[in-house]
Amino acid sequence: MRNDFQKRNNEIVKMKIDEFINKALEKKLLRFLSSMGKYVSDWVSSESKHYWTDATYNLKDSIGSGLYKDGALIKFIGNPASASISTTYIYHKQMYNMSGRNKLMSALQNNHLSNTGKYVLAVFCEAPYGFFLEHGLGPDGIDAGDSSKKGYGWWSEGLVPYINEKFELELKAFENEIKFGK
Repeated sequence: MRNDFQKRNNEIVKMKIDEFINKALEKKLLRFLSSMGKYVSDWVSSESKHYWTDATYNLKDSIGSGLYKDGALIKFIGNPASASISTTYIYHKQMYNMSGRNKLMSALQNNHLSNTGKYVLAVFCEAPYGFFLEHGLGPDGIDAGDSSKKGYGWWSEGLVPYINEKFELELKAFENEIKFGK
């Protein structure tokens, strides 16, 4: 009988230790993913000027990150700059009015990442002209990209390599933190 109590007590202690470790690891993981989202915002705030000139700040406002746990948004990581006005633009002879921040918030809230992993950091650019800039497009359509245009490659050659580099550095630090229990 005494061994049964001891065995059960040991199981409870082990369960509580595992729970404590899992919570501590989750906290560190969320901090790590949040820092990656902050790097996105930092790049947009400091480096985007090399790729485009802000007139309304709606493109900057439409770029941000969402941190999801079990498919639910738990944290928004956006840019501090905020557009003062909505932008009106014409695409295929149709006039559109856009607020970058509203588009980003809508995408973050409507994105269902439940099948992609327990924790997900998703990076968004919701302004349609972000795509046009990336591909050097103008009024001539998708096949007429011009790599000499300002803005060309801002996502694929600017933001993504920067985030990959930061991810590798932060991951090494994160692994060391977990390994040495800091």
